[in-house]
Amino acid sequence: MNNLFAIILIGFTTLGFTQVKNNYTFKAECVTISTEGIVVMRMWDTKKGEKYKETQASSDAAQNLLYDGFSGGKCGYLPALLLHKDDVLAFEELNLYFFKKSGDFKDYIISTKLSEAIPSKMKNKKATVYEVEVDLKKLDQYLVDEKIKDKIDDNY
Repeated sequence: MNNLFAIILIGFTTLGFTQVKNNYTFKAECVTISTEGIVVMRMWDTKKGEKYKETQASSDAAQNLLYDGFSGGKCGYLPALLLHKDDVLAFEELNLYFFKKSGDFKDYIISTKLSEAIPSKMKNKKATVYEVEVDLKKLDQYLVDEKIKDKIDDNY
């Protein structure tokens, strides 16, 4: 069984994947980013709709910043914090429970509240939308402190 896992892992790393495959159902829209590195995002889930929970939105926001970042929109280009496959593997090895309900992602969330604004690209207008404030610089600093990355990004 361990050999099969090793073969699969080697297969993925040799294909050059640099980010986790985006197969989740949440959506994110960047509202603002401050010079201090505070990102305000709107989060909703296309599958959960009105059953989307605040804690899940907070976790999803951190996940989006780590693995996907943003391209275009109000915040311009904001690359993922984990750009390289080695960074992704190091983060996931160290942080097995980071995104769980009681996980460390909460250390980087400033606030989460229901959003009064509905994103224009949201199809299900009845879905629950949250505005999540994330301390991007603090999250990036954590990755440096844990030696997952070499240095803090200068992109914000």
